Amino acid sequence: MYIVYFNGLLREGIGGELRLGLGWGALGKISRTEYDPKRVEDGLTSIFESGVFSPALPTVRAYLRALKFRAKGFKDLIDMLLYFTARERGLKFLTRDGELLEFLEKSGEELECVVLEEELGMLW
Repeated sequence: MYIVYFNGLLREGIGGELRLGLGWGALGKISRTEYDPKRVEDGLTSIFESGVFSPALPTVRAYLRALKFRAKGFKDLIDMLLYFTARERGLKFLTRDGELLEFLEKSGEELECVVLEEELGMLW
C-alpha cells in the first residue's frame, strides 16, 4: 500500500487498485500559474471518471493531529494532513519537503510511512 502526494495529487494504492484525490493545495498552486485549462480538465476527467481511482480520505484523527501540529508551528496544514492520513491508514507518503521531515523528526514522529522523492522508483 502506498500514498503519494506529488505535484498536488494524492494517490493511494492497494495491490493493483489505485485511489487518487486532488488535494486542495494543488488547486491553489494551479490557480497561481499560467495553466492550460484543457490539460487540467483532461487530468481531472481521467482521475474522476476513469473508474480506476477512488478517493483516499483523511480520518478524523488525521484532521485532529494535523491541526495540533499546525498549532505547534508547522505552516503547511495540507502536508501535515496528508502525512497523518498516510500514518492512520497504514500507507506510504511521498514527499520532497525536507522542512516537513525535520519538523516531524524533531516532534518524535515515526517516519516509516515516508518515502523520499528519490526513492519513488522503488515503488513501481
